[in-house]
Amino acid sequence: MDVSRTITEEGKWHRIYTVGSHPTVYESKINTGEAFVSFEDLRREWDKWNDDERREFVKAFSYKRPPLSVGDEQITRLVVEKGDEVTALLIAPLAAYQSDKELVLQLVLKYLPMEIHPRVELIKAAKELNDARVVPALLELHSKLSVSINVETTGSQAVRRSSMYELLYCCDALTHLTQDSRCRREIVSLSRNEDPKISAVATDLLKVPI
Repeated sequence: MDVSRTITEEGKWHRIYTVGSHPTVYESKINTGEAFVSFEDLRREWDKWNDDERREFVKAFSYKRPPLSVGDEQITRLVVEKGDEVTALLIAPLAAYQSDKELVLQLVLKYLPMEIHPRVELIKAAKELNDARVVPALLELHSKLSVSINVETTGSQAVRRSSMYELLYCCDALTHLTQDSRCRREIVSLSRNEDPKISAVATDLLKVPI
C-alpha cells in the first residue's frame, strides 16, 4: 500500500517529512539529485551565506557517502577550513573518509576539546583516523566526561545520556588506538547500565573486535 508523505519542512538543500505514523524523516536533496553545487560555486557563495544557510547546506552535504569525488573532497576541505563549530560537527562523518588525513586531524584536534555537543561523530572520526596524535585529546576528553558524569546530579536525562554516549565512543576509540583494556572494561560496565539506550550502545560496541 502506498503511504503518502507529508512534508513538514523544506529548504533549498533538504526536506523533512512524515510517512504515515513514522517519525520525521530527513532527506538531503543533494543525495536525491535534486540539488547540486560544484566546488567553484560553493567557493563563490560561502561568504555570502549566513550561518543558517551554511549549516543547512553542510548538513545536507554530509549525507553523501564514500567514495568521495575530487569535488566532494574539495568541498569538505572548504567546510573544515572556513566553517564553525556547528558545521564541524555536521561534516565530521564525511570528513572521516577524506583522503587528506592531515585535514581530518586538524578538524579533530581543533574541535574535540570544545564544549560542543554532540561530539560522537568527531570521536568516530578520530578513531577512523587511526593516528596516535589524537590520543592525548581523547584522553583529556575521557577524563572530563568521567568527572562531569560522576558529579552531574541535575539536568535532564537527555543531557546526561549525551555525555555517556560521548564517553562510550571515547572509550571505544581509545581501545582501538591504544589497546588499553581498561577502556574496554569501562564499556563492559556501561553495558549493564540501567539506561537501556546506553546499555544497548555499549553492547553493540562490544560486538566489534578490538
